[in-house]
Amino acid sequence: MAATSIHIKPCKIGSAERHNRRLKELFNVRPELSYQNDFWQISQTLQERFNEIKALVKEKTGRKMQAKATPLHEGVVVIKNDTTMDELKELARRFQERFGFQTIQIAIHKDEGHFDEEGKWKSNLHAHMVFDWYNHKTGKSIRTTKADASKMQDICAEVLGMERGVASDRVHQDIAEFRVKAKLREAEEAERRAARAKRDQLEAEKAEKQATAKAEEVVKEAEGKKKAAEKA
Repeated sequence: MAATSIHIKPCKIGSAERHNRRLKELFNVRPELSYQNDFWQISQTLQERFNEIKALVKEKTGRKMQAKATPLHEGVVVIKNDTTMDELKELARRFQERFGFQTIQIAIHKDEGHFDEEGKWKSNLHAHMVFDWYNHKTGKSIRTTKADASKMQDICAEVLGMERGVASDRVHQDIAEFRVKAKLREAEEAERRAARAKRDQLEAEKAEKQATAKAEEVVKEAEGKKKAAEKA
């Protein structure tokens, strides 16, 4: 049985919106597989929800939200090939029920991955869940503990019907390592393409020189025969 896990970190609104909606080109995405993706969100964009929370904090506490505050968080969940949006919505419900934060956007991505050394495609099946990390009754940020983080892993496994995976920080390291390796493979492939292009160019130039030399030889031979015929 496949293992699942979730890694949660502060959400970078602009880049998250573009990535989750596939509004920017990515080197590790196969567009022909993007039809398998799925997307859901509440009626607001991430920026609109951010602005709402900002106003809420001022209304409830009488103070401006701190500049370094991160009212939106994003979780990356490892999923199966047949994981559905309904399952992730149930996961969102369980999270809100247990920890208090509301899920405002879910993006299922089944088009990311990489080709291994044998040229076989390895999918990186995952979903992004963006959370409103504020208590709307108090205007204060929701606090979670290490025990809560561990419980999140349990809930993911239970709801998605998967084994409990490694700790969230290990998942983050694995994703980062995957991206570094993918970029290295891409750079190596670019170098190989450049080397092949250079080799092909040199071979073409060599062939052209040989053809030119052969043509000159034929011309000289023809001229020699013509002169010999004239003398005769």
